[in-house]
Amino acid sequence: MCALFCTICAWSANGFEVDGILYQIETTYNSATGQSEPTGGVIVTSFYYDYNTYTGITKEYTGNITIPATVTHEGTVYPVKGISCDLSKVSNINVSPDNSYIKSIDGAVYSKDGDTLICCLNRTEFSIPEGVKIIRESSFGYCNDLTTLIMPASLEYVETLYNEKSDQEGTKNLKYITIKSTTPPEAGYDDIIYNKNGYLYVPKESYSLYDEHWYWGGFKHIQCIEDGVAAVPGGVTIETGTGSAVFTWPKSDNAVAYELKVLKDGVEVCSLEFNAQGQVTGIVLRSAGESEGFKFKVGGLEADSEYDFRLKAIGVNNAEIASYTGTFRTDGGMNVAVEESNTSDAVETARYDINGRPLNAPAKGVNIVKYSDGSVEKELVK
Repeated sequence: MCALFCTICAWSANGFEVDGILYQIETTYNSATGQSEPTGGVIVTSFYYDYNTYTGITKEYTGNITIPATVTHEGTVYPVKGISCDLSKVSNINVSPDNSYIKSIDGAVYSKDGDTLICCLNRTEFSIPEGVKIIRESSFGYCNDLTTLIMPASLEYVETLYNEKSDQEGTKNLKYITIKSTTPPEAGYDDIIYNKNGYLYVPKESYSLYDEHWYWGGFKHIQCIEDGVAAVPGGVTIETGTGSAVFTWPKSDNAVAYELKVLKDGVEVCSLEFNAQGQVTGIVLRSAGESEGFKFKVGGLEADSEYDFRLKAIGVNNAEIASYTGTFRTDGGMNVAVEESNTSDAVETARYDINGRPLNAPAKGVNIVKYSDGSVEKELVK
């Protein structure tokens, strides 16, 4: 692999180890001589080939690592200019503030001027700070757990995000990408992100620019960041069943209502509204009180089918205070009715229509059924 933000690359060059860190001697190609020549600096690496011993030297990094400004080997002082290695098990990187070439911010490594992302640690979510203009090759080379990435308004160029088609498996699980830039960043390759079935969130005023872009326009789902609220997946879990899906979502402070929509091929097939206690509007489905989150089962869906969902937490004056989107696929088999989760074999004690009026027998449409164990079920009668 090439190193990152300067013209490097030479697995053929020698390296050395100091204080538990491997360093590769940095080289650059001289077109006049046709040779790779040392630049006088080194990069942090997890592998180099030692031609003195004809062996490959490897290193696995874990926990916290510290990168100095310079390193001394056999009497020579080398400035540390970059990093290119497997950091999948590293929890934090700390670069010496005296380093003239790179710096660390919250464990990730950037060029000293802050305009280039050099490498990110293996996290599930990562937000690139404002001021970064370039994402270099291998920045996310080993971020196998990354699912959510937020890119700043300052971003101008994405060289590549390694994916499952490459020799590394970084970003193979990346599914939710927010880009705040009103101008679509240029892409270095046509496959910088393998999973284009994920979700791309972009500024509302720039939707058409992204939709028509030669690279970003290839995403299956392109949605707008509305009123500064980026739709993010965190907090919502979905347990799919045969023609059904159980949604669990967190309670949001100051929310006065919740809205859940399920869509198939962009067409809304189900819409549910809940109050601040997570109860379906107009029908009390569970006792009020303190709750860490809410759960609801949506049925009547097509079996073995893919759906999208949108869930909002709504505050006073209809203000959106949290937003979640995602996709799921139901299991195969017969469809089931819409119902609240966690019902049991208890005996039916009461039945109501959708407006809460008592029923003496099942009536066509949506019925609300109460059971002896206190549970409530929404039943679709045809």
